[in-house]
Amino acid sequence: MIEQKNIISQNYYDGKNQLNLGFVSEQKRYKSNEWGTFLQWKNLNRMVQKGEKSEVIIKPVKNSKLNPKTGEKETKRGMKRYRVFNKEQTKEIT
Repeated sequence: MIEQKNIISQNYYDGKNQLNLGFVSEQKRYKSNEWGTFLQWKNLNRMVQKGEKSEVIIKPVKNSKLNPKTGEKETKRGMKRYRVFNKEQTKEIT
């Protein structure tokens, strides 16, 4: 299976995201292994074609903020969902 990667960072997805996007790529017979969000494709002068469905990936995130009572920095960990499209679901904007 070809490893799936993000179009902007060129980093390969890991874990469950890699398995899910790899499975979808094989099922839909995508030749490209490049994925990106709607805005990432738009910034690359590409448009997601009408009617195309996204795939969900999950990425761990850290949020830091200052606690007003204690004055200490607090970090919370969580997960964030992103919706991505394969390059073959997009077309160049002319």
